[in-house]
Amino acid sequence: MFPSCHPTCPKGSRAVIPFPLSSTLHDRSRVLRCHNLRPDPTGGLMGVSRPATISSLPGAEPVKGGLITLDDGTRCIIMYHQGHLKAVTDTEIKSIIRLDEAPATVTRTAGSLIVMRHRGTPLLIPLDTLVPAGHLNGTVITLTRQDMTAVSADIPAVTLKGSYDTSSRTLCDADRTTLDKGMRDAYLRLCDLARLQRRYIQPVVARYRLIGDGGDVIYTSAPVLISPESGLQATHASILLTGEGFRQMSGARLTATGYTVGITYSRTPDAEWLSRVRSVEVLVSPQLHPLVTGLPGTFTRTGSSTTQLTFTHTLPGVNPLDDPGSSSSRLTRCITSIIDNADTTLRSSPAEDDTSEEMARLQSIISIPSTPPTPDSIMRVRLSPPNTFTAGCTARSGDLIAWGNLTAIPFDGYTLPEMSAKVIASDSSTPTAVQVTMQDGSTVVSQTVVHKQSVTSLSPLLVYPNPDARLITLIAGRRSVTLPLTPSPCGRWAYYLSPTLAPVTFTDDTEGFVSPPSSPSLRRYPSGIAITTESSPLTPTAVSAGDASVIHSLLPSMRHSSSFTVPAARFYTLGTGGISSMTLTDRRTRINMNLLDSRGITDHRAATPIPGGIAAITGDRLIAITGSRQSSTILEECPSGMLGWDDSRGELWIVPYGDEPTLVTTLDGKTLYTRSSSGASSLLSSLQSLILVTSEGELLDTAKEDEPSVCRARYTVTLPHTFAPGSHAMLYLPIYGESMRGTISLSASHHRPDTPVSAATLPHLLTLTINGGSLRHPLTGSLRIPHSHHLTLDIDINSESPHTIRIRHTPS
Repeated sequence: MFPSCHPTCPKGSRAVIPFPLSSTLHDRSRVLRCHNLRPDPTGGLMGVSRPATISSLPGAEPVKGGLITLDDGTRCIIMYHQGHLKAVTDTEIKSIIRLDEAPATVTRTAGSLIVMRHRGTPLLIPLDTLVPAGHLNGTVITLTRQDMTAVSADIPAVTLKGSYDTSSRTLCDADRTTLDKGMRDAYLRLCDLARLQRRYIQPVVARYRLIGDGGDVIYTSAPVLISPESGLQATHASILLTGEGFRQMSGARLTATGYTVGITYSRTPDAEWLSRVRSVEVLVSPQLHPLVTGLPGTFTRTGSSTTQLTFTHTLPGVNPLDDPGSSSSRLTRCITSIIDNADTTLRSSPAEDDTSEEMARLQSIISIPSTPPTPDSIMRVRLSPPNTFTAGCTARSGDLIAWGNLTAIPFDGYTLPEMSAKVIASDSSTPTAVQVTMQDGSTVVSQTVVHKQSVTSLSPLLVYPNPDARLITLIAGRRSVTLPLTPSPCGRWAYYLSPTLAPVTFTDDTEGFVSPPSSPSLRRYPSGIAITTESSPLTPTAVSAGDASVIHSLLPSMRHSSSFTVPAARFYTLGTGGISSMTLTDRRTRINMNLLDSRGITDHRAATPIPGGIAAITGDRLIAITGSRQSSTILEECPSGMLGWDDSRGELWIVPYGDEPTLVTTLDGKTLYTRSSSGASSLLSSLQSLILVTSEGELLDTAKEDEPSVCRARYTVTLPHTFAPGSHAMLYLPIYGESMRGTISLSASHHRPDTPVSAATLPHLLTLTINGGSLRHPLTGSLRIPHSHHLTLDIDINSESPHTIRIRHTPS
């Protein structure tokens, strides 16, 4: 044992053995073991304790992305425990919602926690209460046509220039031009007159939105066509010619029934609906005017006698040989342009002063360029509301949210009340259903009950928000109708349009209501990415289908500080195909990927955000990536496991999957030590916190190590020496601590202790046994050096107060 203990290094000519008592395992040539000892900011090494326990939930598992910060700064950990999603803070555990299985991932927005489930639509839970909102059924409203009084406008009498007889089949050019002008002017007066009365006379595309607190849009209905019973109105006039040469046109009249767009409730709104909906906003398109001022009208002789000729004059722009809703018609092009651009073409109030301005706006809508669908644009439709998606991973960067490893979930479909044109009062309620059949044969079904009403006709325009849809079957009680669906030009919708633009009626009768089967098909995008904004977290602004790999993790990236650099990486993607940086261009509508490291990861826990970038375990290496630069290696040899960032000390923790010790390093790799396994089976890591979750359900905070615990510290250091055999040297060991037990020994050998050579180690030169005591002064001792080439110091101590252990650097 040591012959003496002194508070200071003894003076004299004997040399002090220069053990590097501040080095860790990165000094591989000298340090063989550094366990439960980390560098002390004031110099030397210090003991570590077991991380502090935040809470204990036996059997709980952390949810990917579940380390979030609430608006008040409270750290919140989302756990799945005994069939419930729970929020754990430093002071309480709160049950949020019951779920059949753990979610795939969660993230937070400014006001909500978004829960992505493996099966089923995402859940949005308010952060202020962490209480899920009840189900809101937005389909209690039907937009209907409310007929009003008729309006009329006269086509004035005129004397024609041509001369005609009973065999005349047409009119001369000058007379056709005159009558076209008269009919055109009368049509505009008729529309303006209805406009003054706030009435429509032609069909309009309409939908409604439910508005909640703060102006948030809660629900948007299907676009429908509100149409008169005849479809179009005031498109024909009967022209009577009399007098000598049948030159006297006695005048004619255009008449149309005015209407307004009304709201009918298919059932009484429930308490949840009334508590959340603050207003209903009805959005309409310009009227679908058939008039085209630059085209001629048509004249068809319908009768003759010795005293009169009768012609049917068709409004300029109306083709009497083609239906207004045919696939090639101008109005069909207009309707498809309206629904493809519904966010801008449908308004809550008309901005035009008169019919001429309304027609000009209608023409501008027809002229909107129709971009053919692409694989990415179709993918975006499949993911966008009212369709939705679930994701396997997520990350936030600024006001953007990235979602990865996607599954598109098709919309159940709009309900029949939303697509009804006319309902009448009834003594009984009517069960309804709408089934949509996709190109691959899969189906989706929406069902609801219409209370005390009967649906008599349907909207001339029926839609489903996916170009893959091919058939739509609408059922109300015993009645049904099945119609084909056609993709819209931009690929945002599949639609049916009545050829006459008149309401659709049921064509089939059955013995009773039969609910159609639903067999939805989920489309997987394992390497797919969707970018959304915090204000609209489930509406993608950019998408990418990716390749055949699988994305396991998304992490945020720091922005470049200079505007002259290349576009900043906003996110990193990590998966089986490697690690890439992701940037957004074209006003956040296009995703660009840049492969940084081809080595992939198969576990999202093998990567973590770090200041300025990310770190990941790829193969047998620990790498770091900053910005859009290629990866740099932190450790050439790294065990497989989970990776976390402890920002409180600037440490990277490599946590093995089993009970092996945890390996801890720094970003530069110049600190490297091991620490006892905490029993962690999973972890959650962010730039602010590292939370370990043990197999017993304990939540451990690595930033806190002040809990009482027995910890074993091991430190073994060896160095070659040049002491002559038999010479004396001094051992100076500044080690301190409370309540310690163990041994400190010094040995000599001809080889390094880790060299597999028989009989390489000589007997210990010195051994100190500590039995529950405290060390408050450096240990010193004089010893004779035997014939050897290496000296090895081994410290093996247990302490009930491991945080008090200090080993200072040996003075030279």
